Amino acid sequence: MKILLVNPLTSVQSGFRKYSVFPYGILFLAAVLEKANYQVRIYDNNIDDRKPEDFISFNPDLVGFSVITGRSITDAINQSIKFKEILPKTRIVWGGIHPSLLPEQTIIEPYIDYVIIGEGEYTLLELCQYLDSGDGKPENIKGLGYKENNKIIINEARPFIKDLNELPDPAWHLVDVKKYNGTTLNTSRGCPFRCTFCYNQAFNKARRGDFPAQRIVSWIKFFQNRYGVSTFKFYEDNFTINRKRLKEFCNLIIRGNLKIRWECESRADLTEEEIVLMAEGGCYAIGLGVESGSPRILKFLQKDIKLEDVERTFKLLTKYGIGPGLYLMAGLPTETVEDFKMTLNLFKRLSYRWCEYMIYRPYPGTVLYNYCVHNNLFKPPGKLADWVNFCDLYDARNNLSNIPANLLQKELNKFKKRYIWIGMLFSLKHRPLRALAKLLNPYKIIEISSNIIKHYKAFFIDLKRQKK
Repeated sequence: MKILLVNPLTSVQSGFRKYSVFPYGILFLAAVLEKANYQVRIYDNNIDDRKPEDFISFNPDLVGFSVITGRSITDAINQSIKFKEILPKTRIVWGGIHPSLLPEQTIIEPYIDYVIIGEGEYTLLELCQYLDSGDGKPENIKGLGYKENNKIIINEARPFIKDLNELPDPAWHLVDVKKYNGTTLNTSRGCPFRCTFCYNQAFNKARRGDFPAQRIVSWIKFFQNRYGVSTFKFYEDNFTINRKRLKEFCNLIIRGNLKIRWECESRADLTEEEIVLMAEGGCYAIGLGVESGSPRILKFLQKDIKLEDVERTFKLLTKYGIGPGLYLMAGLPTETVEDFKMTLNLFKRLSYRWCEYMIYRPYPGTVLYNYCVHNNLFKPPGKLADWVNFCDLYDARNNLSNIPANLLQKELNKFKKRYIWIGMLFSLKHRPLRALAKLLNPYKIIEISSNIIKHYKAFFIDLKRQKK
């Protein structure tokens, strides 16, 4: 069999630059399929200008889409229909977070033959083996959804992979590594915490899986030797949850004298000892999910963290030369103007290298999603295509809070307008020598000027869109 794995276009809201990262969902799928001697190609719409027609000569027997809730659904729908049109015998499979959380609503569409629910490596492999050989029955494939005699069938759930280390290395050779924004690594799955807005409770069932520290270091050495890479980003929910692994990883980097810089995501609950070790091991930036400056809202979200811990962590990170990043949400259910002002005040008190400030949207399968539906704050889309505009995270209309939409949008626009200056001001304040060195570099001046022009051009286009 020939398999084509597709990463649909995941465009972001205007005003923010496009950021393309390795599509690890399908890179791991491809690696498992290649190990079983299947022919695999990857079609990443975020870096690849080809069209479905360009794959006619490859003639895939199966086309698989990895789909998240939001705008990527448009691309996945259009291309699924197109592949069915130009290659009528090709099976179309959808997997990823959205089909896993809403399998029945996904599989009912005529252009989708199968859905894969949860971790897809072995479900997709067994599906390919079934289609390739004609032996067995689809009902024996755990984690699979399909249609039979106009009836939707969802099979028994597949257990999570107990040891991620059994998986082969991602199939990086199937993509053009140099076209992506930096080098990202995906070293874990899931999160054990109970945040009510997060998909993890429904998708990963609060389970956590890790690749060992030695495996991570082997990937780093691969990119160093093959591509000369020295800067990495751990692109996953929370790199630091497993503190034993974190310490082991940092010590391996230090003892191996690996000259790298890296960033990751974390909770704002790191100790000073851990921060010192991370800084010594090459960490230069950490994104922290703070969400709100209101203690009441944090309790409502079940963040299980206090604002004093947040402020302490930000100060410690800055003290040891690690630039903190900030994630905030507004427009949350029950959120009042007073709660919102607390968030704005926290926003002003903290010193950060970058910030993501977004409007809350209820994600399928989450506790807060169910709360919104139960309290008639949100009517779930009735069909797959209607989820497309769901994740417009920078538009305050249809917010689910008690905050006036015009106030939310006003503050959001102020943030977007000054977004490009955040990192520069942080560097001038905390790393003045490095900032001045950049400002004295004519090539950096050209790059910075170009980014500023692009940013404000996109910003004013977005303002026009809001007025329509």
